[in-house]
Amino acid sequence: DNQIQDDERLEDNNVIAKLALFANKTWTQNASIVGNHIMLTMGSDFQYKNAHQWYKNLDKLIHYANANESLRLNAFYSTPSTYVEAKHSLDAEWTLKTDDFLPHSTNAHSYWSGFFTSRPTLKGYSRWANNWLQICKQLETLVPNDFLASTELRRALGVLQHHDAITGTEKQAVT
Repeated sequence: DNQIQDDERLEDNNVIAKLALFANKTWTQNASIVGNHIMLTMGSDFQYKNAHQWYKNLDKLIHYANANESLRLNAFYSTPSTYVEAKHSLDAEWTLKTDDFLPHSTNAHSYWSGFFTSRPTLKGYSRWANNWLQICKQLETLVPNDFLASTELRRALGVLQHHDAITGTEKQAVT
């Protein structure tokens, strides 16, 4: 996204537009939950290459959202545990989801399915390599120094078991 431009001397000042977008998304999400506490998560693949700029934008967004009383928002940095504590304090009756989450849809005509059936050979290699890693870890306890022969295997499995790799949703070029 473009940065939040709050210099009033410049013609591309976009604070009002960014606040409107933020408030709209916030109130839309709030309409589908219990209570007034919502968590707006950050994250997406291939994003956040400039942490300084990202947090500078968030700081501005939080400042302007809280300063504008008509938005009726109280935005702040938080943690999952703080959010869960706030929800728990509502002492509300929660619905229980019992059906399947799959296939997952990210927009009207795009479904993510085959998490458990795609790339079976890759998944088999992952299980096989993990078995060997567990054997290596047990043998390494017998070595009197800090030498870990399994470091390369640990790293490879760390990449392979990334949520996109092991589910088969990674780009074909990755594997």
